[in-house]
Amino acid sequence: MTHHIITRDHVRATVRSHWADILEIEEGEINDSSHFFSDGGDSLLAVELSAAISDEFQAEVPVDLLFMDAGFSAFCEAVAGTLSDTGVTA
Repeated sequence: MTHHIITRDHVRATVRSHWADILEIEEGEINDSSHFFSDGGDSLLAVELSAAISDEFQAEVPVDLLFMDAGFSAFCEAVAGTLSDTGVTA
């Protein structure tokens, strides 16, 4: 398996893109204090977001991360940490 080094900025940009797409909002509306469920998300959309990010990075990003903390900044950090644990990101 080939591992890619992905920066935290790339993780944030990817999460922001999928978050906006799934919630049908503009990327510019998302900031560090944005909250997935307050922005219109629900459990089914959370699964969709997790799957989209997992597909993008070719690594499993558990939906539980979003349920533990649905804040944008915290979720991005959790995703980056998960990817780091699997050797995908720096």
